[in-house]
Amino acid sequence: MTGVTAAWPMFRGERGNTGSCDFAHPVEMPTVKWKKRIGSMVYASPLAGSAVLVQAIGEGGAYIGAYGFEDGATLWQHELTFFPSPHWVTGYLDGEELVFTDYRNIVVLDVKTGLVVKSKGLADGWAAVSAPVCVSHRILVAGNDSTLYALSRESLDVLWTFKADGGVIYSSPATDGERVFFATCGMRTGTLYAVDLLTGEQVWKESMPEDGEVLRHSATVADGRVFVQAGVDGASTRAFDSTTGRGLWGRRLEPAGGPAAMPLHNVGSSPAYRTGHLYANTLGGSVHCVSASDGEPVYSLRVAEMIESAPVVTETAVYCIGSDGTVCAIEASDGTARWSIELAEGVVGSPCVTTDEICIGTTVGSLVCLAW
Repeated sequence: MTGVTAAWPMFRGERGNTGSCDFAHPVEMPTVKWKKRIGSMVYASPLAGSAVLVQAIGEGGAYIGAYGFEDGATLWQHELTFFPSPHWVTGYLDGEELVFTDYRNIVVLDVKTGLVVKSKGLADGWAAVSAPVCVSHRILVAGNDSTLYALSRESLDVLWTFKADGGVIYSSPATDGERVFFATCGMRTGTLYAVDLLTGEQVWKESMPEDGEVLRHSATVADGRVFVQAGVDGASTRAFDSTTGRGLWGRRLEPAGGPAAMPLHNVGSSPAYRTGHLYANTLGGSVHCVSASDGEPVYSLRVAEMIESAPVVTETAVYCIGSDGTVCAIEASDGTARWSIELAEGVVGSPCVTTDEICIGTTVGSLVCLAW
């Protein structure tokens, strides 16, 4: 898997959910290029192509909007049919079309006009709980029925389904081009699955070995490994062989910042991966860098009181956003602080990153574009 090269078409940037970019930004602090109030709350992560696209909650319901990179001008807004739609779920930007879930429907929009190209409902009572992924002429999406669906990208017909052995699928699927990886979450446990992308047949499954290791966040796939963050009583990171499911290593992430960080030392998001290193946030505001080969710690530091969004890593920097809206940049190699910006608005979703901008949605309904 390689990182994003220009646009940011999906949650975590690319199909392996690595949250990685194959470019570097200047060391200097960016400035606020524009800030636009687009609703009453934005929990989903923005997407970036020819425009910035994001789902927001407004006074009358939920919608997806497109906004210009230059000044944030509203290009179009598409009202969602079902409300409340899963407000944390983003879509997949596939060329000039946006594929997303409108709660009970799979919808394809024209990115330039915001008009519906096609739409289709699935089983009665079905509702989407994760962001879709497009790969090999398929749309992969999980539902509230513990089932992973593969749909034809052209017709939206169901090609295959895979029913998990209980638990809820909160996370979006990841893929290495041959297999699809997703997790189910139980009360105090989690199970990681690998299924064949073409047939939907199970390749392997592995349950988390310790009590309390729940899996609420998406797996990260890179270099023959699958990485997950697990925990309800604490935070741990685990690595599995992507072909066999064999456990490679597990690492309990100790709180950075001492006892004050302990009450919220839990999993807040999916990890990011780049060039042999894994970057993980915890709810207690800690950022951890560990070796992807054996889980050995490289560094850890506390950058905020609380972090719910996932980190993004470029060739040289890691970007983390505190729940209070503090945007931090640290050196990817050693964790040295670069800069921080106070947005003074809450942030839950992860940022989308391009070669020149960082776009962030806030919990009070703002869309913020930072730029160099």
